[in-house]
Amino acid sequence: MMIGNLPGFLAFAVAFGSASAITWSMGQVNDDILMMIAGPLLIVIDLGYRGFANLAFLSRRVGALLFFLPAWVWGALWAALGAVRHFAG
Repeated sequence: MMIGNLPGFLAFAVAFGSASAITWSMGQVNDDILMMIAGPLLIVIDLGYRGFANLAFLSRRVGALLFFLPAWVWGALWAALGAVRHFAG
């Protein structure tokens, strides 16, 4: 059973590590802001990787994967969830 792959874990680590550094430097260390920054970063990283490596954007067999889904899908979900949590209170 494959939960993810190395590109997926690296994309996740870079996106959330960068977002953590950004939110910490802004003094806004809370989950909703972190998710709203890390989500789009993960989308850009994964779609950039898939575009550079000439991989299919929706394939679950190639590219960065996390829990059986492309990493950019998770980025979109995290960004949306962060926005809902932030603006809905």
